[in-house]
Amino acid sequence: MFTNHTWRFKKGVGMALGVALALAATACSPGAPAGNDSADGDGTAHVRLANFGFFPSSAYLAWAIKGGYFEKHDVEVELLPAMLNATDMLNAVTGDDADLAITAPNPVAFARKTGQQVKIIATPALGYPTEISFTPEVDKRIRAQGLSENSPIKDRVAALKGMKLASFAAGSSTDLAFRSVVRANGLDPDVDITVQPLADSASMLAALNNKAVDGIIGNVGGPTTFAESAGTGVSWDYMTGYEGLTELPFHVIAASESYIKSNPDSIKRFLDALFEARAALVAGLSPEDAKTLKAAVAPDMKQDLWDATLKGFNPRWSLPPTTSVKAWDTVTDIVSLDADTPMNVPATEAIDNTFAEKVNGG
Repeated sequence: MFTNHTWRFKKGVGMALGVALALAATACSPGAPAGNDSADGDGTAHVRLANFGFFPSSAYLAWAIKGGYFEKHDVEVELLPAMLNATDMLNAVTGDDADLAITAPNPVAFARKTGQQVKIIATPALGYPTEISFTPEVDKRIRAQGLSENSPIKDRVAALKGMKLASFAAGSSTDLAFRSVVRANGLDPDVDITVQPLADSASMLAALNNKAVDGIIGNVGGPTTFAESAGTGVSWDYMTGYEGLTELPFHVIAASESYIKSNPDSIKRFLDALFEARAALVAGLSPEDAKTLKAAVAPDMKQDLWDATLKGFNPRWSLPPTTSVKAWDTVTDIVSLDADTPMNVPATEAIDNTFAEKVNGG
């Protein structure tokens, strides 16, 4: 699906590429310490970035790299090997193995509740685009009931009763978002549906291809999109019609409080570059640049599906980079759904909008 790389950009030097497979256990170089602002003598900022890897949903990161935006802002970014577990990314940040993480929001709530000093410093994508990719046979069966992707969300959820669906790990953002939709529309995900947690996107795609499940739970630009591109799945939208997901951040950028305090210039430059690249995507790339981006992210995806996926993300990439109290409250509400006790973490403890409020290009 993608190959993870370690990218380093340095003004006047160009780009050096070290290839590391996403599943490799090879450790990355330790990078700059968090004790002081991570800019060296020539002014280059160094940032170790924990990330999901290159998916259409994170095309803004890919374009910040391929489009030269980090180089323009004199930022050297070390892309750590892809992590599909958002909690692992937060642990990398709090353990000083990464400086920043582009991750999901719910691990920040869990981290704050356990006393870990980590905060969200920006939101590059707001609105959680949950969808399910069904096998062609299941898709046909649902349509025979008179349903379609445009049917009311309550009817789309009701059609899931009795199905076996694959998802990411229990407690992941994808899992929690799905459970939220289902509960709000009349089904119990633990009783009415069999949810099979799988380790990664590859396992989910294999299960769908082998028809071991009726469908896979994901999000636009993730495994469901790749299943549709491969012709093994038909994706249905499960966000539209449910307002509970429109205010849920899809991606956030997180940092430890110590890194925020010690590295303000590095954070500013990183965010300026990233959100300038995001703005360029929303404005539209030239045909040549668009071809370059697709080759880096999803070279085998059908062009019309790629175009539709990016177009679908434009509204989520067009919103301010700050994180609102309402967005954070949505995170804690969804995290609390299956918790023994409510997730009472106030926004003031979890969010630092200092840098996002001043982003150039956001």
